[in-house]
Amino acid sequence: MIAITSENKFMTSGGYNNTVHVWNLQEKCQEAVLKGHKGNVCTITVTSDYKLIVSDSSDRTVRAWNLQEKR
Repeated sequence: MIAITSENKFMTSGGYNNTVHVWNLQEKCQEAVLKGHKGNVCTITVTSDYKLIVSDSSDRTVRAWNLQEKR
């Protein structure tokens, strides 16, 4: 799963390794690996104000991550 912010600054990805990755597309680098899910990441999105990443997992949890603080 991936989500890209509308201004094309960040891309977030998640999948079978139970983590959410934050990539800075302008700097061409990974900025963070967010850990907390105990199952595969099924869906990922970024809020329209670019403050939160929201992910859900096969472990039946939904997490909201702070995009600015990368936590």
